[in-house]
Amino acid sequence: MHLLEAEELYRFFHKGEEEVKALRGVNFTLGAGEMVALMGPSGSGKSTLLACLAGIDEPDGGSVKAMTVSMTRKPELEKTRLRAAYFGTLLQKNNLVGHLTILENICLAQSILRQPDVSRAQEILKRVGLGQRSESWPAELSGGERARAGLAIALANSPPILLLDEPTGEVDAATEENILSVLQELARQGTGLVIATHNPAVAKAAQRTIRMRDGKILDV
Repeated sequence: MHLLEAEELYRFFHKGEEEVKALRGVNFTLGAGEMVALMGPSGSGKSTLLACLAGIDEPDGGSVKAMTVSMTRKPELEKTRLRAAYFGTLLQKNNLVGHLTILENICLAQSILRQPDVSRAQEILKRVGLGQRSESWPAELSGGERARAGLAIALANSPPILLLDEPTGEVDAATEENILSVLQELARQGTGLVIATHNPAVAKAAQRTIRMRDGKILDV
């Protein structure tokens, strides 16, 4: 069974009279324990694909299934429930609630499915190298720290699928190595990961690299 399946995904945006074809017939599958690097130039469709896979954005055509359950053309409340159960997502922005501490952000994510577990939330923060920042506000973090805090939130409910947009952005070499080690360990435990990145180190750590350009997958 595939953890994630996308079939013939299309997504169009309009800027004035211009139509931008962000996704053009994308097919994709993700297996358990598979770590996939999604690469391509800015504007190639990587972030749009992640958003459609997670049900954050609705494709104009095609379908997405997570754990054999359809994510497309569902009421928003149902998609939110499915997303909380199946996905951990790290986007390039809007991962953190500004008026909550980093620890409170993780507990908020946990509360969607279950009673918040503060000790587990603290352990996740230690895992991504933010153990000393649990009581910090998002505005007090650097760009790299915010990315790691977003990753911690993505891990809050131990999801079977992780969709991560530039998780190693704005971090130093030692932190990058630590993050990749965490992601590889998750893959060994059976988590499926799709990582949009420009970083060759992420592609080297992944089992499979997919390249995109102009809304299409070039090779698998």
